Amino acid sequence: MKVFKYNGIDYFRMIAAFLIIAIHIGPLSSINITLDFGFTYVLCRIAVPFFLMTTGYFVLYPVVINNDDTLNLFKFLKKTLFLYLIAIIIYLPINIYAGEFYSNIGIIGIIRIIFLDGTFYHLWYLPAVIVGCIFVFLLSKKFSIKKIFIISLLLYIFGLMGDSYYGLIKNIYFINEFYDVIFKLTSFTRNGIFYAPIFLIMGVLIRKISFKAEAKEDMIYFVISMVCMLIEGLILHHFDIQRHTSMYIFLLPSMFFFFQILLSIKGEQNKGFRNISMYIYIIHPIFILAVRMAVKVFDFMSIFTENSVLNYITVSILSYTCAVLINIFFIKYKENKNV
Repeated sequence: MKVFKYNGIDYFRMIAAFLIIAIHIGPLSSINITLDFGFTYVLCRIAVPFFLMTTGYFVLYPVVINNDDTLNLFKFLKKTLFLYLIAIIIYLPINIYAGEFYSNIGIIGIIRIIFLDGTFYHLWYLPAVIVGCIFVFLLSKKFSIKKIFIISLLLYIFGLMGDSYYGLIKNIYFINEFYDVIFKLTSFTRNGIFYAPIFLIMGVLIRKISFKAEAKEDMIYFVISMVCMLIEGLILHHFDIQRHTSMYIFLLPSMFFFFQILLSIKGEQNKGFRNISMYIYIIHPIFILAVRMAVKVFDFMSIFTENSVLNYITVSILSYTCAVLINIFFIKYKENKNV
């Protein structure tokens, strides 16, 4: 067996994909609301930063640090943009049916939906990673990596005040008016400007500095950070401070230590997980809707929505199976194309 350096990264892609499904279902909601919040809207929030840090580590690092391999960055952006366009087309009928595209939406509304919010509730990540990569790339032309990190951190703090900590500033005059303007341009501060850059640049920094801490130490610090994030999230939720639940203070140290743990895991490489995890991310809302529609048609299937755990398992199995079939199809297509 060949041992590869990034085995932990490849395998967690799959786990992260299922964590994202959990965020959109709430698998523990029929058991206990508080338990579900802690798991779904706090602990599962490591999934998206993981993907952003992976992009920073592999794609942005040579561009930001060595001012090299911009072609690879452009290929990544082109591929992501193409994937986004395909996803827009896939969900367009659902958008139209739900009446999400209305006649008086305006130019600003169209820009907000396409470039910041995403055209479906889970698609915000694709424009976020595109905008975030371009933003960090442009900053790298003028600033050192240290200054990019500081700028990204300040933007993240600004985003925090419009996300999990919104309740602290919503009644402060001038400040809340400023955020009101922001929310006319974008529905959330969880986007390619306030959210993505810090995790992208953290991925770059981890690769540049090559921290040498023991995996055991990283694990201890990760667990401590996650416990602190859980406490943070539960306190914010209890006092109804949050406008949204994507951004936490302790998410930053949690991801810093967690990513290094993943880098320390070596084993047999599985490139298929990279594509399959992305397919799961793209298609899983279709199966969430499909299960709900099946329940409406067949009353005896109501348990599949009433029991959140069963709902999550069903959607996960359907999404994974379909993603594997899609991956097999493209593998066969490439093989036949090269014959």
